[in-house]
Amino acid sequence: MRVPSVLLLLIMCVVLIVPVAADDVETKDTESEPSEPVPYEKEEFPPWLRDLRRGEVIFFGSYPITLFVSSLAYDGFRLIQNSLILKEENYSLMTDPLTVDEKKYILLSAAGVSLVIALIDFLLGLGETSQ
Repeated sequence: MRVPSVLLLLIMCVVLIVPVAADDVETKDTESEPSEPVPYEKEEFPPWLRDLRRGEVIFFGSYPITLFVSSLAYDGFRLIQNSLILKEENYSLMTDPLTVDEKKYILLSAAGVSLVIALIDFLLGLGETSQ
C-alpha cells in the first residue's frame, strides 16, 4: 500500500517541478527581450468560431443563474403541489429531500434554458450582422 502512494508522490513532483524548471531555462534565454501580449487581430479567427465562443460564454455564464432560478421554480412547484394536497398547517413542505431524478430534472432544465438564451443571442446577432 505504501509503494503506490510513494509512486504517486514522485509522479506529482515530476509533473509539477519539470515545467517550472523548463520555464526558468526559457526565461534565461529571452531575458533581454521583453515580450508583451499582442491583441488578437479581427481576421485571426473565422466568424463562426467567434460566434461559437460567444455562445459558449453566454451558455456557461447564464447556467448558474438558470440553475438557481430552476431550483427556486421547482421548489415553488413542490410547495404549491404539497399545500394543495395536504392542507395541513404544521406540515413542513421542505423537509423531503430531492430525489436523484428531481436533481437531474433541475440540472437539465437549467441547461436547456441556458441553451435557449445562447440561441436567442445568436439569432439576434445574425439579425444585426445582416443589416
